Amino acid sequence: MAKALLCKVDIMDSHQLDECVCFELRFETENNG
Repeated sequence: MAKALLCKVDIMDSHQLDECVCFELRFETENNG
């Protein structure tokens, strides 16, 4: 979650934000799986 938040503040773009959050969530899923 912290990573996603940092990414949000870094890009500050709703469109890119969605991609960034999706990427972060995917990374976490791969790590857990």
